[in-house]
Formats: sequence, structure tokens, C-alpha cells
Amino acid sequence: MATIKSFEVDRWSEKDEKGRVKHIGMLKMGEVFEMLKEHLLSKDMLPDEYFLISQNDWNEDWELPDYDYAICIPNFGGSEGIYLDISLVYDDEQKQRRHMRFVTGKTLEESADAFLKMARIAAECSLMLNGHGSRYRKSDVDVSLNPAQTLYLTDLLEKKFVNSMDPNDRDMLSGLLKQLVCVSYVPVMAVCRKEDNLFSLWLHDMPDVRLDALILGSFVQKGKLEDLMESLPVDGGQHLCLIREEKTGEYSLHTCDAGKFYHSVHEQEGRRLFGTKEEIIHEVKLQGGK
Repeated sequence: MATIKSFEVDRWSEKDEKGRVKHIGMLKMGEVFEMLKEHLLSKDMLPDEYFLISQNDWNEDWELPDYDYAICIPNFGGSEGIYLDISLVYDDEQKQRRHMRFVTGKTLEESADAFLKMARIAAECSLMLNGHGSRYRKSDVDVSLNPAQTLYLTDLLEKKFVNSMDPNDRDMLSGLLKQLVCVSYVPVMAVCRKEDNLFSLWLHDMPDVRLDALILGSFVQKGKLEDLMESLPVDGGQHLCLIREEKTGEYSLHTCDAGKFYHSVHEQEGRRLFGTKEEIIHEVKLQGGK
């Protein structure tokens, strides 16, 4: 359980004889900006292209307005990248509602991952600027992994722990991985030739990062499904042959070393079918039509 203390952006007088304090102003723009920048840097959340104070109408040595709240919005911009705009909403001396542009940030990438990361940064900024010194309890753990880290962690946990787990623990691990690594699970069809006219078809949902890694290092053939099935050698499953239906109606067959993939967790999950070439082809086309 962690405790997060938001920024105290207000300035207060010393206590009087009755223990009361008065609001005497706000911190300077530049001071609060540096606080925010250092906070994001400490959490490895600083936008990767820039994070700048807006100085169109304000000076960093001026005090912040006595704002009601800060608006922190991520959005797609006119050029590549995701933008973060932070504005402070306050009433001026004439009691007119004003929006002061305070900070702008930008990422180098323009992807769903970049947008979601910027949204998390926006939430952190909002918490810091709107809390006015309040403390908040946080029990969830934030983890952000790139595809290589995701694949490593998934393989490590599966290899190290799954053999000693009961079904309930295994279900917990499966659910944890799906939340922790933030990847999509995609349906996979893998086929191998046991005998001249005996084939096996294995159906399973696989993390997309593992599937990408397997396909990247595989030997690929494309053509009619019947011809691809006939080209399979009799190896009893020494190779993992992934079948994918293409938009053209043809199929691609990605062949890789089964030893790089098979773990007990995968042998226990999914569904394995055995049959003749015609029976397996029927099942493959049936699965592809779902």
C-alpha cells in the first residue's frame, strides 16, 4: 500500500494566536512546472519528445492563478505523436472564467500504446495538480512492458511455476498474465503429420507477442491448404506448423522448431484433434469461418 502526496501549490501565512492561517498566494509557475517534471521523471513517465511550460501569456516567475482545477488532456495532434495539454481553470478579477495554458507534452509515437501511456501521464499530472497537498492511498501496481519484456516474463512464469500449480493457481496465473502484460490473445491453429495420413491439429489462444516472435523466425509457404498439408513431413510434431488464412483465400504455413514453443502449460490448454488430411482440412476451414 503506497501513499501519494499531491502538490501543495498554495502559500499560507503563519498561524496567528488562534492557530488560524490565511491564503496568501500561489507558488510560481516555473516552480510548480519543475515539481511536475521531476515527479514524472522519477516515475519514468516523462513524455519522450518534450514537456514544456507554456509562456504565451505568462511568465514562469509569476504566481499561478488561484485555480479551481487543472485539466490534463491527451489527444492526437496535427503531426505524428500524442499531445498532452494541461490548462488551469480560474476566475479573473472580473469573475470571468479563464483557461490558462500551463504545460504541453508530446510523444514521438502515434499508436494506441503511446496514447494510453500519455493518458496515464495525464492522470498522474491531474492527481498532483488537483490535490492541493492531499494524500491518497494507492494499492494497485503499475507495470509497463515492451514486447520483448512481455515475452520474457510470460515464458519465465510459465516455465518456472506452472508444473507445481493446482488448477485454481493456474487459472490465477493465466488471468494475471493477461492483465500484467497487456497483450492480446489470438487463436492459433498448429498442425503436424504423425503418419502418412494421420494428422494432428492443435487449437489454442496464444499471446500475440509470442506468435509474432514465432512467425518472425519461421519458414513460410503460401498456397492452397490441400497442397500445404500434403507438403508436411512425417515428423511426429518435431516442427510447429502454424496455419493462417490469408485475405486472398489461400493459406500460409509457418514452420518453426516446436521445441522453442512447447511448454507444459500449452500442452494442458487448448484442444488437440486427430484425423485424416481431409478431416483436418475441414476443421481448419471450420475454425477459420468462426
